[in-house]
Amino acid sequence: MDDSKKSNAVNAYHNISKHFPNRFADGPMYLDWKSQPEPFRTYEGAELFQLDRRLSFPSLCFDELCMDPVNSEELTGQTISLFFRMSLGLSAWKKVNGHKWALRINPSSGNLHAEEAYLICSNIDEINAGVHHYNSLHHRLERRVIPSASFTRIIDRLGGFCVGLSSIHWREEWKYGERAWRYTQLDIGHAIAAIAFAARMLGWKANVISEIADSDLSKLLGLDRDEDFGPAEREVVDSLVFISDNKTSTIPSYDSIQALVEGVFNGRWLGEANILSQLHEHEWPQIVNIAQAVKKPATSQIRIRAEQTASSSTIGKDVNAWQTISSRRSGQTYDGHTTLSIRQFIEILKSTIPSFNPMPFSVFDWQPFIHPILFVHRVEGLEKGIYALIRRNGVVDVMKDAMKKSLLWEKPVASPEQMEFYLLIRGDFKQASKLVSCHQSIASDGCFSAGMLAEFDYPISLGPWWYRRLFWEAGAVGHALYLTCEVAGIRGTGIGCYFDDSFHELLGLYTTVFQSVYHFTAGGYVDDHKLTTLPPYSDLGD
Repeated sequence: MDDSKKSNAVNAYHNISKHFPNRFADGPMYLDWKSQPEPFRTYEGAELFQLDRRLSFPSLCFDELCMDPVNSEELTGQTISLFFRMSLGLSAWKKVNGHKWALRINPSSGNLHAEEAYLICSNIDEINAGVHHYNSLHHRLERRVIPSASFTRIIDRLGGFCVGLSSIHWREEWKYGERAWRYTQLDIGHAIAAIAFAARMLGWKANVISEIADSDLSKLLGLDRDEDFGPAEREVVDSLVFISDNKTSTIPSYDSIQALVEGVFNGRWLGEANILSQLHEHEWPQIVNIAQAVKKPATSQIRIRAEQTASSSTIGKDVNAWQTISSRRSGQTYDGHTTLSIRQFIEILKSTIPSFNPMPFSVFDWQPFIHPILFVHRVEGLEKGIYALIRRNGVVDVMKDAMKKSLLWEKPVASPEQMEFYLLIRGDFKQASKLVSCHQSIASDGCFSAGMLAEFDYPISLGPWWYRRLFWEAGAVGHALYLTCEVAGIRGTGIGCYFDDSFHELLGLYTTVFQSVYHFTAGGYVDDHKLTTLPPYSDLGD
């Protein structure tokens, strides 16, 4: 299939996975609880390395996360343990009526967590060189391969380590059907952002390695090995992130990646994947098709990142960063009356713009393609209405051309001069925001909600695999919103269920120059007192 046919497949999937007021994207008619997937993957027979669970977390304030680090922590078994706890580990357990489920540091659609993570490293204290699956349930590493000596030499020369990310589509398909692939990619975006923040907490840098081919990444992680999966649900590769100290800037070259792949190919593989569901009543061929269409080949290095400058936050100076990261939750119900000050709101918006705040967006090597459209409900000092936040220079005119001509495009007085933030339509749009978010009151009862418009046609013209990256970036924007909302004393919620074209019609969008890929809402949350919250690793000595 050539790129033209693949791009057509992307557009076909995007359209067929849309929700409409009179018709939802195809999904299961009911939740078959007997086939509910296990939330944790394990590799039976792999070599286990228990990471330290008694940890002292860095004492950074939240505003320090967007400043250039002064010092880098040494790469040790202890700091690797910290890194995974602060990025992809458990954050808590919830319990009600004898039923118990885990929450994690990184958000996920429906708390289903399609993503899996792998550490690719040299010898680090008691952790041996190789490719290790990270098991968040037990906070341990499962060594999948004993590599050749050349593998260790390459990693040593790089001066860092890599984290590979993959998705198990079935985890989301079980609940969401055809739309599930979108959610797996949002999960990857959240995971990448969580990795970037955890690296920054330790004074390290995180960079997505954009050049790698999916086929090479699959070989590197051992996900192409039929004999290790058998009847178990397969994983599809997504991204490779390189982590280095603040002084190391060399991102692995194509030749280095090829050498690592050769090093595991000549190694000895260990472990077999567990089966997540004994029964699969539904199959979703559209997801198989889109996963095939967006497979990425090896590409030359393209660095088109927007200018990024660190600036301190005014709302996170006295807030502990780890406390914010570990206490992040998705709001389930909002009170309908909590307000934000205009100062808090502007700081929340700034957290999503790379030119104001490089974290977590410095992890990407491409310019921003996601631009939130905001329904402002309860912000003191800012009139109600629909607003546009443009995250990259040069997009306003394109957006004006694509939208209806009656939009105001007025810049609020309270907006910083360098921020491209515009009032589009005055008025109370609480009910409209609820309507486009599948009639969910969380969109209208908060302080604001947002629909994230992606520049669509142009990125996909660069290659069909860019479709994935739009969701990754949207997930990273959502992650920044989650954390700064926590700092501001409110709570955020990612929304995957929305009526795509109903939202577009509000703005007069009738082409695919822009398309919505994620929604988000935030406000004063109402705790469910029926739920008991338990520590993440209390049964393991935490």
